[in-house]
Amino acid sequence: METLVWHTERTLVAMLLRSVKYEKIYLNPPSDRIEPFLSLAVYFDSFNHERRHQFIDYKRPIDLFKRAAYNQGV
Repeated sequence: METLVWHTERTLVAMLLRSVKYEKIYLNPPSDRIEPFLSLAVYFDSFNHERRHQFIDYKRPIDLFKRAAYNQGV
């Protein structure tokens, strides 16, 4: 069972890195060493707060996080 969890996590990370490469890095090559960090911060902010994900039934990750945090506090 642990192998299945590890494989699922590895697959999700690979999908995320592929999205970052094709949507941010390849389309906007950095011109200096600071720019990649700033552009990735913007990308992950929109990835978590604005973008809806097919994997979680077209919901935003922040909505799921807030609901889980609220349920933990109750």
